[in-house]
Amino acid sequence: MLLGGEAYLRSDVLLVIRRIRERGMAASIVTGGLGMTQTRAEALVEAGITTAGVSIKSCPSLGGAKDTAGSWREHGLEALWRGSPELSYMRDRGVEELWGFCKTCYYAETCKAGCTAVSEPLLGRPGNNPYCHHRALELQRQGLRERVEPVATAKGMPFDSGLWRLILEHLDPAKRAALGPVEITEPRISRMVEWTGAGRPLTVDDLGALPDGAAPFTDAERDLPETPPNPDP
Repeated sequence: MLLGGEAYLRSDVLLVIRRIRERGMAASIVTGGLGMTQTRAEALVEAGITTAGVSIKSCPSLGGAKDTAGSWREHGLEALWRGSPELSYMRDRGVEELWGFCKTCYYAETCKAGCTAVSEPLLGRPGNNPYCHHRALELQRQGLRERVEPVATAKGMPFDSGLWRLILEHLDPAKRAALGPVEITEPRISRMVEWTGAGRPLTVDDLGALPDGAAPFTDAERDLPETPPNPDP
């Protein structure tokens, strides 16, 4: 199976598929469809691709249950686009989803904490993005900086991530040593547990119940509205 990074965009993808077939194996591909054309699809079939799966996701860089909608064969693409919470979250989220620095930022209404594929895998939830140039400059003007430190490790499943806490501290080393952190921001509860809003900080009990220090919440623990069988009128 070819997947990740749109394998069909590789210049040697047809050679790879033919080599797979020559060795007696079936060749399949999973794709988000970015840049797929009829010509490319026909070339893949001719080279030996027998099965293709297309993921309908809210973001090409995110995956898992909270970012992948249901089956288009069962519901139809229009119903998924209009009604599935996994897709509509990215379109509909507003400033009520923000927390931390991003909640009070001048650009909050426009930016909405920037890239979800950066903030959510880091802090467990969208809405607070420390990897922001504007934010770093604003903190620098105040004599502050941010750093992250690990809280929980990833489980090793596709598209999972660990959890990190955010440390706000003085830029000056002497102040940093004497005064310690200005603020510590813990990671927040997953969207699979609290789907909307800014969520709540994870507690010691949340983390202490985890096996081997792994980050919390599997796909089975999510609680999302059901995808409607038909689009809204």
